[in-house]
Amino acid sequence: MARVPEVMVVDQDPQARYEVKQLAKHAQLTVTGEAAFGTEAISLAAELKPDVIICGMSKPPERSFQTMEALLDLLPETPIVAYSWRDDAEAVRRAMMAGARDFFVMPAEHDRVLESIKSVLEAEERKRLRMTGQAKALGPRGMIIAVFGAKGGIGKSTIAVNLGVALSSELAHSVVVVDGDNNFGDCAALLDLKPTRNILELVRDVDGLERNAISDYLTQHESGLWVLSAPRDPLQWRAVAPERFRKVVAMLARRFDVVLIDTAGALGELALAALEEANMVLWVTSSDFASINNSLIALETLQQLSYPEGRIRLMLNVTSVDDGVRPGKIEEVLGRQFFWLVPYDRQVRLGAQIGKPVVTTHPESRGAQSIVQLARALMGVGPKQATRPSSSLRRFFTKNGKNGAGPGLPPKGEISRNGTGEHAPAAPKGEMIRNVETTH
Repeated sequence: MARVPEVMVVDQDPQARYEVKQLAKHAQLTVTGEAAFGTEAISLAAELKPDVIICGMSKPPERSFQTMEALLDLLPETPIVAYSWRDDAEAVRRAMMAGARDFFVMPAEHDRVLESIKSVLEAEERKRLRMTGQAKALGPRGMIIAVFGAKGGIGKSTIAVNLGVALSSELAHSVVVVDGDNNFGDCAALLDLKPTRNILELVRDVDGLERNAISDYLTQHESGLWVLSAPRDPLQWRAVAPERFRKVVAMLARRFDVVLIDTAGALGELALAALEEANMVLWVTSSDFASINNSLIALETLQQLSYPEGRIRLMLNVTSVDDGVRPGKIEEVLGRQFFWLVPYDRQVRLGAQIGKPVVTTHPESRGAQSIVQLARALMGVGPKQATRPSSSLRRFFTKNGKNGAGPGLPPKGEISRNGTGEHAPAAPKGEMIRNVETTH
């Protein structure tokens, strides 16, 4: 089910715990429990397994440090945020030596607590991605991201090209989108490009091709994004063998920081080749029954093929107007949580229709901001400073506990933990709303 970050408050002083709990609640965090230092805190943490532990540094300080160290021994992937009523360098130093990931001074504003929780969860996610090889520093091979959906018409290609533009224009990465949809690839059309060459020619010439000659087969968008387009006639894809496709992707990965592969909406040979080459798979689904059902079947198929599930990042792209299917219910059916949710934004669909990506034409819109923040999260870059933090990021959890970092920040209107919707005031621009209203 959908979750908001769960925090546990540890402090010897009951009044201090109460004040921190109130701050956490105002920051829209879920406080799952509280405890004093020592065994009480350790046993409760073992039972609750919170996403973040907020630990005070009240007297006696040695007891606080011992508790933090014991908590880290018990839950090494659970970040600790420390706080103190004194603003001095020694307190910060002692907290960090004990294993705290961030520090704030009381009394504090709830926005400060919210930002602290957000930053440690994002840092934990980046660490996990690096350790699993799904995100890494610049090296001899760029990052390969496959954008997959088990059904057409769910906005997969629109997300792929907008993500590519965001990575290229906002983060200044060298990025290429490979239109690997061997049915009716439309990445070039979504960017209003008119390519003169396509993937068939690169597949034909890839053997012995000089690195500097790769761009001759690509078309560049005004944002700096490069596109390897699909042939206009889908029957021509018959000439592309999976091993040749892999070779093209490998060559592009030696030339670009990021290779985005927009796959077909089915698990054909080329789509499977793309998924196998990818460091990460952004798996796009909508709330449409066919999309959910196809995703379930495709996920089961990949499981039978022993595909590494840790590479998959589930995304919800809203595609219906109040159809009664809540995100939490979709997560229950698919057996995993959404990593990212793209909110409804009319400008996203309009941009796709005229070949103008929303991240450049309407950068302040909710859809654009969500995709830009996704780009920043994938590259391990913190969010832009804003009046309120973006809340699109969601983490994976397995049924038996965490599989990676904790969840992102909860916006108003978050789906409740029992799967029911809670209506709330509208969020500011750029903030993702879980109980979204309409479609692209």
